[in-house]
Amino acid sequence: MKKETLINRITQRVDLPGESMPAQPIVELCGDSRVLIEHHRGVIEYGSEKIAIRVRYGMIHVFGNELKLCRMSGCLLVITGRIDKIGIFRG
Repeated sequence: MKKETLINRITQRVDLPGESMPAQPIVELCGDSRVLIEHHRGVIEYGSEKIAIRVRYGMIHVFGNELKLCRMSGCLLVITGRIDKIGIFRG
C-alpha cells in the first residue's frame, strides 16, 4: 500500500484542490512552447534539450529542443522552446 502524504490527506479531508496548499509546485504548460513552474527550489541542470528543476517533493525535468530559461524569480520559473515531455520525479 502506498504511503499517503500529509498534504494529500489534508486536501482530501477538506475537499480542496492540491494547488491550494502552500509551497505545492504548480506546473502550467502553454501549448508546446512554454512551461511555467511555481514554487521551485532552483535549477539543477540546464541545457538546450533538458532542464531539471528542484521542487519541494522531488524534481521536474523538461525535455525538448532549443529550451531557454526566460524568467526566474524566487517563486516563478518560465521555460520556452519546443517542449516534448515533462517528467515529475518524487524523492
